[in-house]
Amino acid sequence: MPPGRLLAGALLALLAAASASAVEPDVPADTGTARVAFAAREWLDVGLDVNGVSVDRLKLHRPGKVRGLLVRHDEANRGWIVVTNGTDRRIAPAIAVAVFDADGHLLAAANTGARLRTLRPGQTAELDIHFGGVFRYIENGATLYVSLEY
Repeated sequence: MPPGRLLAGALLALLAAASASAVEPDVPADTGTARVAFAAREWLDVGLDVNGVSVDRLKLHRPGKVRGLLVRHDEANRGWIVVTNGTDRRIAPAIAVAVFDADGHLLAAANTGARLRTLRPGQTAELDIHFGGVFRYIENGATLYVSLEY
């Protein structure tokens, strides 16, 4: 048998053996999403629980003049999310929020950004959320989606 065919056959046998042994048991994904009726400027009960980590509630800052060196607008673009770690290990939660109007159009999108701090088992924390540039019509929101990943 030519050496090229022998090498190709050996590679195919290795790949077949590797793929057969690489089968992993199902691992639950630590991610989930909740849909909540939206109301601006009040605490909203989210009630999202993902394998022991919960997003309890969310609130956006009240609209008011925001003035800074680079930012000048009258709408709220920040908020708070309360998260509880009910697991027995440290976690680094990341949360995304999207607000839609009654017709399903996206009005606002935000996330908690990179998490440098972790939550200890049993710890509850208030995380800051920022609505970047997509938030100006958030007052017309009807539905809020909150997604948690850790």
